[in-house]
Amino acid sequence: MHIKKGGYYHVSGTVPRKWTPLGADINEARRKWAELESEPARDDDKTFSVIARRYMREVLPTLRPHTQRDYTQYGALLEAVFGHVAIDSIRPRDIAEYLRVRGEASKVRANREKALFSTIFNHARSWGYTDGTNPCIGIKGFKEKARDRYVSDEEYLAVWSVSHPTVQDAMDLALHTGQRPADVLKILVSDIVGGTLQVAQNKTGKKLRISVEGQL
Repeated sequence: MHIKKGGYYHVSGTVPRKWTPLGADINEARRKWAELESEPARDDDKTFSVIARRYMREVLPTLRPHTQRDYTQYGALLEAVFGHVAIDSIRPRDIAEYLRVRGEASKVRANREKALFSTIFNHARSWGYTDGTNPCIGIKGFKEKARDRYVSDEEYLAVWSVSHPTVQDAMDLALHTGQRPADVLKILVSDIVGGTLQVAQNKTGKKLRISVEGQL
């Protein structure tokens, strides 16, 4: 393997020599080199940390900003525990123990972090780091209760009365359309077509048409 202009290459022993690019990441380059040479990959080139960094580099930027922030926090906690471990050495009992310990501080966050681990592991399979079964399969997370906090008219008006006019508009739109805050904040006047407000929900991708009538 040779390095040239910041990138790694596999160079064949044939004449003429064939230069095969392996990328700029040393762990990924060594893993690809091992494949080309029919050699087993080194364990330290397929640790959870190596794969998580690739996920954060290649996949995370394609997600929504809020999800990126959450996954960055979750990933740091997962790396602190699993970072040095080869991905195919992690067993279901390890995930169960992580959930148990993490759940002592936050059951909801423990569930979210387990979900991210599962996602990263699935990418590891598709990228060729492991052929193993996802260790999260069969490991149940904590039961979560849906939030059902009801905001009374008095509470709503108390906040509305001291808010900036733009916040008042956002609150009123949320109240009269029933949409999530992120969807409310992206509404434009041009979204009103033929007497209906057209909304494409960020979370579900579902497209709605809401009749503009009454208080709306």
